[in-house]
Amino acid sequence: MLRITLFLMVAALACQAAPASDDEAADHLYRSVIIADYETALSQSKELEKEKRGKVISKTVDKLLNQDKQKLMYYAYYLWNHDAQDIVKNDFPIEFRMIFGQLTVKLLNKKFGMRLKVGLKTDSDGERTVYGDSGDVGNRAVWQFMNVDASDKKVYFKIYNPSDNQFLKTGNSADAYNDHPIYTSTNSDTYRHQWYLEPVVYNKEILFYVINRKYSQPLKLAQSTDSDGDRQAYSHGEDSSGAPERFGWKIERS
Repeated sequence: MLRITLFLMVAALACQAAPASDDEAADHLYRSVIIADYETALSQSKELEKEKRGKVISKTVDKLLNQDKQKLMYYAYYLWNHDAQDIVKNDFPIEFRMIFGQLTVKLLNKKFGMRLKVGLKTDSDGERTVYGDSGDVGNRAVWQFMNVDASDKKVYFKIYNPSDNQFLKTGNSADAYNDHPIYTSTNSDTYRHQWYLEPVVYNKEILFYVINRKYSQPLKLAQSTDSDGDRQAYSHGEDSSGAPERFGWKIERS
């Protein structure tokens, strides 16, 4: 009798740990992420991948994209840093592999179709102004996301330009609109050099808000062009809700 009871208990636990249907498994995984139980989400994800049920993870990712974007970023970060990089590579949108794998990428502003680039000239502090450019400017428009911190359930990055060995940052001073101009600098030791990403689906395309840690302002391009046809980059100081086209950036492989 004792053996039968133990067998039934083990069987019940097995059923609870491994839901029979994909929908049930996706619900269980989603709940783990939503309540920030990332350790459980990790074990569930590894088991699903082992069972070749990656589509369950992809379904969960799609749901998080629509309902809890910051939890999605932290979930990807947790997987990547706990021996589950293949899950991110196989079951997440390709942009997550580029971000967490520190691959070289280009950042394309959705509204203006311009790539983020560093200027040619340095100022008296050795810093470069950052612009949007619609042409081909080579390595000046190449970036890498370098993970530096994960606190308050947000994942923070430094955005590095390998061509000039400099990091993206906001300026100290704001203009009349509370916008901060964007530069690159060799040092990278302040919160002005750190950014977090918020994915957004716009017209069935995955874009990202690139938001500064210091000021909680999203990266944008100026409305007007300069004499070269470029648009200077700023962080946006006013309300940015509901504007994925202007503040959304597409991440492309360089």
